[in-house]
Amino acid sequence: MPHSALRPDVLLADGTYIACSVASSSTKQTHVTAVTDTLARLLDAVQPRVAAVVAFDSGRRKAIVPGSVDARRATQRATTGAAPVSTQYVDVRGDPSRFTDALAARGLHSVIAPLDAQGDDVLFALAHALRDCNNLRCLVVSGDTDAVAALRRGPPGACVDWLRVAPFPCSAWPQVLTHVTWHDFLHKWKFLPQRWALYGCLVGRPRDGVPKVGGVGPSAAAALLRAFGSDPAVGNARVLDNMIAAAQAGKLKGYRPEVGAAFQAEDAYQTLAAHLERLAPRLHAADGAMPQPLLTLIENAARIASETTRN
Repeated sequence: MPHSALRPDVLLADGTYIACSVASSSTKQTHVTAVTDTLARLLDAVQPRVAAVVAFDSGRRKAIVPGSVDARRATQRATTGAAPVSTQYVDVRGDPSRFTDALAARGLHSVIAPLDAQGDDVLFALAHALRDCNNLRCLVVSGDTDAVAALRRGPPGACVDWLRVAPFPCSAWPQVLTHVTWHDFLHKWKFLPQRWALYGCLVGRPRDGVPKVGGVGPSAAAALLRAFGSDPAVGNARVLDNMIAAAQAGKLKGYRPEVGAAFQAEDAYQTLAAHLERLAPRLHAADGAMPQPLLTLIENAARIASETTRN
């Protein structure tokens, strides 16, 4: 467990990931107890100064993305004659509302994402709400690498770190919890964390039905993002546009021919822009899931952080 010296002002936890990481027993009640106990231990270890919020995916059905892992599983089940599965929707791990009362009893606020957003989208929206809160420290707790998109060095705005959860330690992640900062990511990957969704578009994300760009591996993708995405003020859509414009003008030098050919395809921009939209955090979709009390907590956290700094 991390040392209490972390002590962020606001802790934002991916409840769905943690619930899936904690092995559920034969009853829902014992699963709820296991999840709330895990989150309570995390709260005791990290000790947020102002607020802790746990976000869950919706328990309702979501549309299956063509070419994704869910789509392949539905096809396989239909082929093998297993129990019929809808080819249009997939159930999302049961109703998360069973956790909310138990978490409230432990002093944890919880929020459930709307149907067209996920729990981590809510976390990103909350972290994004801190963009004007100088001197405030936020910690996002998740095992999903999408949490990279929330990293921020601040100021201006809040400093947002990631506490990566690895439920089963391995050689790649020997610690159960690993503290990752904006600077840690930049040192390792050499491109801005806010480009993570665009990186996924280039190297592919099979679980989301996003194929890789022909000839682009991790090294080439990182090099492209360093070359075209070094300005933090430029959005990912503009970076993508600049990449394709350079390729079509024959100015994309130093890469395999397959890379230029992929970017020069007639539908390259439309295809990659659609993939980027799929992988980018759905901040607007998640906004409606945030009740006013949570936004008030964010405002209070910013005020307390500011007062602490002045003193």
